[in-house]
Amino acid sequence: MNDTNDANTTNYLDIVKRLVFDEKIEYLFWGAMTTLVYFVSRFVSMKIFTSDFIPVLIAQVLSIAFAFVVNKYFVFNSGTQSKTIQAQIVNFVAGRLFVLVLDFLMTYVMIDKFPQFFVKILFLDHFNYSAWLFQLPIVHGLIGSPILLNSFICVVGTQVMAIVINYFVSKYFAFK
Repeated sequence: MNDTNDANTTNYLDIVKRLVFDEKIEYLFWGAMTTLVYFVSRFVSMKIFTSDFIPVLIAQVLSIAFAFVVNKYFVFNSGTQSKTIQAQIVNFVAGRLFVLVLDFLMTYVMIDKFPQFFVKILFLDHFNYSAWLFQLPIVHGLIGSPILLNSFICVVGTQVMAIVINYFVSKYFAFK
């Protein structure tokens, strides 16, 4: 009876270890941390700079540097492989530049050029921005108006696409 319990415990532990240390789970965790670095740096820079594009550049540079380190050493464990670190950096940054261009494009279209269009088609002007939730200081500064909510949606949408695109770039080009 005791051997059966030990075997079941071992099986459960093996399953938990496989789930916790699964590459995709680790990537999602570190991707979420990279997204946090991106969000914090972008929203802080949006308060400092009047340009819509400088915060994108700052957030992308900081998140790319963070993501390279965590993907290389924690997700894909490619510390010392045949590829040189220079080749990994070039491949990684090339893939991230695609996301940077996508980020700039979405920022230009949704925030800089046609914000009112997106406010209308996303029905962002139908929310009650005087409700208590929108009046909380941190919420009000991020999504307290139709234009701010549109910007927030653009940033979140860009990051969702970035996580998916960057996984494939990292796995199959930079750290394969």
